Amino acid sequence: MIKVIGRVFKIYLHISKLNLILLLLFSLALSILPIYSLGLTEKIGNSISGHTELSQLILLLILQSTIYICDCLITLLNNIIKNNLDYKYTYYFEKKLIEKVSRIKTSALDSSRIYNSIMQVSHIIPLIGTRFLLDIIEFSKGVISIIGIVYILKNLHWSIITLLIIISTINFFMSRLFNKEELNILNQTSETKRKKDIIWDLLKKREFAIQTRILQVSQYLIQKWSKYFWKASIPEQKLNNKREYLVQTLMITTHILQLGVLVIFVIKEWPNIPIGTFMMLLQAISLFQGYSHQIVGSLSNLHQTLIYLPLYFNILEEEEDTINNDYNFTGLEKKITVKDLKFKYSNSDSYSLYNVNFEILKGEKVAIVGFNGSGKTTLIKCLIGLYDNYEGNIYYDDKEVLDYNQNSLRNNIGWLAQDFVKFPFSLIENIFIGDVRKQEKHVEVPLKKSLIYDNVQSLPLGLKTMLDPAFEQGVDLSGGQWQKLALARLFFRDSNLMFMDEPTSAIDPISENKIYKNLLKQEINKTIIILTHRLNVCNLVDKVIVMKDGGVAAIGTHKELIKSSAYYRELYQSQSEDGYITKQKT
Repeated sequence: MIKVIGRVFKIYLHISKLNLILLLLFSLALSILPIYSLGLTEKIGNSISGHTELSQLILLLILQSTIYICDCLITLLNNIIKNNLDYKYTYYFEKKLIEKVSRIKTSALDSSRIYNSIMQVSHIIPLIGTRFLLDIIEFSKGVISIIGIVYILKNLHWSIITLLIIISTINFFMSRLFNKEELNILNQTSETKRKKDIIWDLLKKREFAIQTRILQVSQYLIQKWSKYFWKASIPEQKLNNKREYLVQTLMITTHILQLGVLVIFVIKEWPNIPIGTFMMLLQAISLFQGYSHQIVGSLSNLHQTLIYLPLYFNILEEEEDTINNDYNFTGLEKKITVKDLKFKYSNSDSYSLYNVNFEILKGEKVAIVGFNGSGKTTLIKCLIGLYDNYEGNIYYDDKEVLDYNQNSLRNNIGWLAQDFVKFPFSLIENIFIGDVRKQEKHVEVPLKKSLIYDNVQSLPLGLKTMLDPAFEQGVDLSGGQWQKLALARLFFRDSNLMFMDEPTSAIDPISENKIYKNLLKQEINKTIIILTHRLNVCNLVDKVIVMKDGGVAAIGTHKELIKSSAYYRELYQSQSEDGYITKQKT
């Protein structure tokens, strides 16, 4: 644990060494100034009762006021530094996390353990920023201040210090007891809270709110949310009520003990009670109590943070994609070769791909077809190097795909995912994301190739229109329009090797056919691989690879497969009868 704390402080020093040092010095000053103030309070009181010279009394009052002003000024500077560091620390820890997530192995992201850890860590980042530092500082301040108070009170009766320590000890152990119970409740109710929050988030989303009205399930979901709400809240409610009873009991007990301290002092000093010392004692009791609460609160927060802190660093140490291999990929020169490819997910005992073999020549237009679950998407993720835990071989020309520098590989391929991201940005930025390296702003060609150009002209702000109705003059596109925009993003990237996963599943058949014909005729020298369960494109491509149950069922042209593969013929004819395929000569 000390190693983890040391690691965090190295980060603090790296971010801003000067501000950290100033914060520590100011905090030290703020812990010492109240001790000097106590001594001055005693002298001022004794000076009044002892008829000290007026000039000396005024000087003491000026010193007391100066300490107060210094305390205020140092507190101001201290708070300004804390605010500045808070943003810097939060930025650093959040940036490190999202950078790490962008590099974690794709296969690891399929693990529920990794995903849950990322979700947990994203919520506890505020605990490991300025708050963690401040808790350490507040704990140290409290200890220094209490030592100073004890030193000042050392000449009083020993029982006074003993009673003050008893008060603090009671507070410490009772707070610790409640913190442990609170942590147990948090662990027991965390899953219920997640379920509650998921339903709450769904009920707030515009598109989901519309669907719930049609399905008439709003009340059902609200009741479900209510059940989870109270299941998670009742244990906390009971604990908070118990805490209130205890707080008031402790306050009464503390008051009685404080009374005991004062009675002991009065008995010891009677009848010549020094007024200044009595005033100082009252102030010391109050400060002692406050610093005791400060120590207890800081320890409680530190205990909670130190439970979660290792989880953050564990995420940062997760295995990453191997990026910097020796060979740079500059483009496909001959062919892609897949030999005896096998793959299974880490949470599965069965293979999603098994003994897959085929070749794709440079410049070929290939359709990979099959029902949902046949292994098409998994195959593509292996082909483009996202998954590296496969068996068998995938060659780009004469080298394994994983032997290439992965950045160079990704720079030279285009991929349209089935679940492409709908960024809540402007329309033109949604296209630029296809290749942020490009500086030119001409997007007319990719918009026309994807048949969305006319739709863009009718938008309120054209290319600058925000694609989210939550923004002023923002709009939402239909499913087909979003898919055309995703195609425009791919065409803007303009790679010579393109992978497209269900690129037209939401587009009407006429537009789909037109997009494919234009694409396959215009991009003669590009290698294009299209994954689809809609077989309309099979008439237009050079080769069709038929997937079934994770393996290759057949390979050939459309005409060859219609004659030679009963499975493919069944797929094609069923879609023809259902009207998904335009009748063409075979």
